[in-house]
This record gives sequence, structure tokens and C-alpha cells, in this order.
Amino acid sequence: MNISFIIPYSQRSFEKNNSRLLTVINAIIDIPKTDIIIFDTSEKSANNLPHSNKIIYIHAPFKGKVYSPAFARNQAVKLSKSDYLFFIDVDLIVPNTLLNNLVSIAESLMTIGIFAFEMYPCFYLTKEASLNTKNNIDKQKQIECLDSFMKGNNDIVESIALVTSCLLINRQWFKQLKGFDETFIGHGGEDLELICRLTLHYQKGNIPIDFIYDKKTIHPANYEGFRRYLTQYSLEHLFELNFFIHRWHPRPLTHKYHRQRKVNEALLQKKLQTLLTEKCITVGSEQPVSLNKGYRNWIRSLQRDYNWPLNTYPGLFQWKRDVVIKRYFWRKCRKLYVKPRLFFTDLIKKQLDKFSQKINPS
Repeated sequence: MNISFIIPYSQRSFEKNNSRLLTVINAIIDIPKTDIIIFDTSEKSANNLPHSNKIIYIHAPFKGKVYSPAFARNQAVKLSKSDYLFFIDVDLIVPNTLLNNLVSIAESLMTIGIFAFEMYPCFYLTKEASLNTKNNIDKQKQIECLDSFMKGNNDIVESIALVTSCLLINRQWFKQLKGFDETFIGHGGEDLELICRLTLHYQKGNIPIDFIYDKKTIHPANYEGFRRYLTQYSLEHLFELNFFIHRWHPRPLTHKYHRQRKVNEALLQKKLQTLLTEKCITVGSEQPVSLNKGYRNWIRSLQRDYNWPLNTYPGLFQWKRDVVIKRYFWRKCRKLYVKPRLFFTDLIKKQLDKFSQKINPS
């Protein structure tokens, strides 16, 4: 059993000497039965990188075009001859224990079937925490991040993603599914669309009635749409310390890559609707986590099973009461630009809440 690590890469202004890419390579290059395939779309090929028979570099600039993660990953996969693929981002700090166990995990997946896959959650560090974090993470650092977030603090972890592109997939199955959908150009959509296709072949109960919709929130207990359903595939990994940590980096909205987000969100919804129709899948509410009450109860129960009681660790549901919520002006501008309807809906709701508090101060 062999695994190819698939790494799409493009040099960015905030990164010096390909440092993040080099860090990821050094973290995984010595893992037995693996190789690394890097698809570099930079104008100039990456330098200062190690040369090894375990590493394949592809240099193909997107000159004048908007960067496509779907295309980059698909092209990298074409050079893989391994049994399984693992998709990884250069901004991630990797958990060595998990990566060293990936081969045995892949062997376990194969006993279930070619369609079985794994998806791993990710913590997004604050800017301050990112600057103070080393290039590798041990168990103690993982527990520190998890404990902080689960207590409802926001000084170390800015947000969490339970639906991620940190995927372990059978290569032949990936090819049968025709990989990532390359009609998604720029930021967002291509990974979520693939994950939804994967889950329709590897279901954990009935597909919920709101599957085609997407509501991402800071606190996963408030997810709606497909994210709520997909949480079943990754939440346990969080408590088992099988998660990644994402370094902070700027996300300029003026960049063509980020401006595609709204287009991709609309495209994703259309794709999911078509997918359900083609598969003749009837959505239902029998699955315990498909309704909000059942979903939240499931999270409470899982926390209890892993000794993270909700009264002490509310982080999946809300911030701790005395936490100062950081309201960055740039984030408000970003929300207005990316999701104007949600921006004004939330603004109206906040004003109504303030008015209600004035007339009912108790």
C-alpha cells in the first residue's frame, strides 16, 4: 500500500524562500511507502527545495488566468502510481502521528471498499498564534489548540473547519469519479463538490432535506446544509487528535482568485442539485443528525463520550461568556463583499436585538 501526497503550490508575496512548502516537504518526506507530487503554478519555479526520487515537481504557470486548485490537483494526480492519495495544503502544520499512520489507515479503508475515504478537520490559527507557532506540532501543541477552542476561547484558534480538503482517497476511485470538477475556477467549491460526491457513495445514513445548501459558521453546532451532514465524517478525528493546523495568511479580496468565491458558491448549489437528481437520491429526515435538534444532541453525546463535557467545553456551540469577540473592520468588509445578503440580514438582526434589549432590559 502506497500513498501520494498531492500538493498544489503557488508562490505568494508573504512567503519567503518557499518556506511553507519546504516545511511541509520536510515533515512528510521520510514517511515510508509515500511519495510527493507538487504542482507549482508560480511564474518562476520554486527554488531551495530538496531533490529526491520521492518528489515529483510539475511547473506550469497560470499566465493571465485565474488559478484553479481543481486543475492543479488533477494534473498532479495524473503522475501518481500509488494506491491512495492524500491532498495537503502548504499552509498546514502537519500532525506527524497521523501522517505516519496513513498507510495503515488506507489499508483499513480498503477492507471497507474502494469508495471509503477519510477527511480530517483543521484549526485556523489567529495571526498572533501563527507567528508564535513552530513548523511542527507535537501532541502537547495539539491538545493546547483543542483545549483552547473547546473552552470557547479565541486567542489561539480563530476558527475551525470540519469539512476540509485534507482527504485520503483511493486513487482508482478518484479517477472513476473524474477527480475535482474543473469548472470551478478560483477560490472555493471544488473541494466541497468532490466531498459531497464521495459521501453519496459512502453514506452515513439518509441524506438530509437541506443537503444542497451551505451555511458555514464559526461554531459547527450551528452548521446547516451539507456541512451538518459531512461533520459525521470528521468530528471524531478532532477528539482523537487527528487534525491539522492552518497558519494565518492574508486573503486580499481584490485578487481575481478570491473574487470567484460568490460565483463558485452559486455553481456548487447547482451542481449538488443536479447530482442528487442524477443519482435519484430522495432526501429525508430519518438520519439522527439531519435535524438541528438531533444534530446538536449528537455533538453533545460525542463530547461526553470523549470526556469533553459541554458545560466546561462549549466551543463547538459558542464562545465562552467572558470572551471578547474580535470584530475586525476588514472582516466586515469581506463579509459585505463576499456575502452581502447575509451581511445585511445579520446587521438587521443585531439592530432588532439591541432594540429588544432596550424595551426589555431584564
